[in-house]
Amino acid sequence: MQKEKIKILVCHHKKSPYIKNECVIPVQVGKTLKNFDLEYCIGDDSGDNISNKNPYWCELTALYWAWKNLDADYYGLMHYRRYLSFENNEDYQVITSLNDEQVKRSLQPSNIYNFCHDADIVTGPIWSIHPVGLDNLVMSSYDFYKKEHIQADMDITLSVIKDKYPDFYFAALDELSSNYCFFMNLMVLKKELFYSYCEFLFGVLNEVEKKINLDNRDSYQKRVFGFLAERLSNVFVIYCQQKNPNLTIKHTGMYFLAEKQNINLKSITKQIIDKENIVVDGNALSPINICMSFDDNYLMPALTALKSIMKHTKSYIKLYILCDKRLSKANRSIVKNNLSNNFDVHFVDVDPGILSYLPLNREYISINTYYRLLIHKLIDVDKIIYLDSDLIVVDDIKKLWDIDVNGFCMAGVLDEGGVMQSRRLNLGADSNYINAGIIVLNIKEIKKKYPDPLKAYLETYYFNRRFIILQDQDILNIIFRDSILVLPLKWNVNGRIFEVNELDHKYNDKDIRTALDDLGIIHFTDRKKPWKFQATHPLKSMYWYYRKQILELPLSFTEKRNIFLQNQFKYVIKGNIVHADWHGIKFKVNKKTAKDILRIFRFKI
Repeated sequence: MQKEKIKILVCHHKKSPYIKNECVIPVQVGKTLKNFDLEYCIGDDSGDNISNKNPYWCELTALYWAWKNLDADYYGLMHYRRYLSFENNEDYQVITSLNDEQVKRSLQPSNIYNFCHDADIVTGPIWSIHPVGLDNLVMSSYDFYKKEHIQADMDITLSVIKDKYPDFYFAALDELSSNYCFFMNLMVLKKELFYSYCEFLFGVLNEVEKKINLDNRDSYQKRVFGFLAERLSNVFVIYCQQKNPNLTIKHTGMYFLAEKQNINLKSITKQIIDKENIVVDGNALSPINICMSFDDNYLMPALTALKSIMKHTKSYIKLYILCDKRLSKANRSIVKNNLSNNFDVHFVDVDPGILSYLPLNREYISINTYYRLLIHKLIDVDKIIYLDSDLIVVDDIKKLWDIDVNGFCMAGVLDEGGVMQSRRLNLGADSNYINAGIIVLNIKEIKKKYPDPLKAYLETYYFNRRFIILQDQDILNIIFRDSILVLPLKWNVNGRIFEVNELDHKYNDKDIRTALDDLGIIHFTDRKKPWKFQATHPLKSMYWYYRKQILELPLSFTEKRNIFLQNQFKYVIKGNIVHADWHGIKFKVNKKTAKDILRIFRFKI
């Protein structure tokens, strides 16, 4: 029996890792618009094509090319970072290499044939529909589209289906009212279904194209036809199920190829320590104003951060610590006693009741995070640097202080998932969503624009509370969206730069390499802090390097234990499985089971 031809196109728009075999075909999309060729790809610009529409139709230019120019028994579509898992599961797994044995096995032709031969349709995983980070805010497909995109486009699409493709109308209503779907047009279909799918998909979208205007849209919303196609793909599958309940439809998992930098730890460590030896002029006439906020639980990380500042900065620093009774008098004395003479320390007491009604929806967040919203009220300065406690400063902070912020309310570094956060908050594709762990606040400008800044902050929260998940960081990004100065990435080098980043961000590869060549502040973002035993950050040793220099406070038993475990125990999480290595003994355990074991031994996770 002759083997069926399966052709799954993988869309590429820039040079990247790829898989290529008799079933998996890399395609350069929008090739007619590019001045370069991806030598490992075929182009979407030969024969009958719509390659020139790629900025608006996205991956559909590859789909159209396959429809018109490729002969196969099964047709499929994937993306250069998103690959269907031809296994019987619906897991979402972040990977850092296409050479991963599991990925190679999944995408080898024999496995694809075995998985597809008895299926009529294969789709990506079925997920509940919700904004990024808001898993509990499940929405209908229509409401989600209305939030993320332009409602009128969907209304026009539904009208076109009702008028010209009435057989699909109730399937469309089913899809738009549903809380579940598969995303990104990841599908494999038998030939006859693929042709029907394309006739429906491109027929609808060609009519919609005649009725909408793309002028005055940002680059993201101009990709409207790709967004609409995600919904139409689901409409088609629902229609097929309604028409023929005996169809075999499989939903499978997805691999996401995330970024992973090549980090030279030896070089970076040397860079950090070498910068300690720089002689700095400590005779500046005006002080550097720095603000932090922490309680007894964060004393050690905060002192470690301050120790790192001391090793790199000799300028006169006025340090303001926003705190409440949870920072004891004894620990306040410890802070003062461990700082050098160029630090002038002020403890500013805050009544936590002022902000107690604001949400704390992350387990490692305390009410202190909101205290930065009170800086304008409690500290009489024109400008101040705010620092989180989970960081180390590895360059002279005066360089950050000297950056001109005139005309801006706030300066900060682009967040590691800023593009996604901007979408969640509907800030627009051109917005600069920054991480608020290290910011420069221009208090003078804030007071000029807002007679009562706290009132403006609270109004911002209440008007947007449904979508706020990152506390005051969201509030600051919303209110100052038109008054943010973007700082060089070196001043807030996030944890995902050193590990794996599966999030969409606005900074680019050049920004990353520039920051790594001249580090300013290393920010241990996310929950696996370097003082916890499960930390995987490759520079966690630099945290301990500065922590050990706090001589008045020797390492506690817990800290010594965590250092030992960090050195002896290695692990990687793949999907729902923890792959662990203890002294060369390798084993696997379910992620939930691993968490239960840690709780038994009273480890904080």
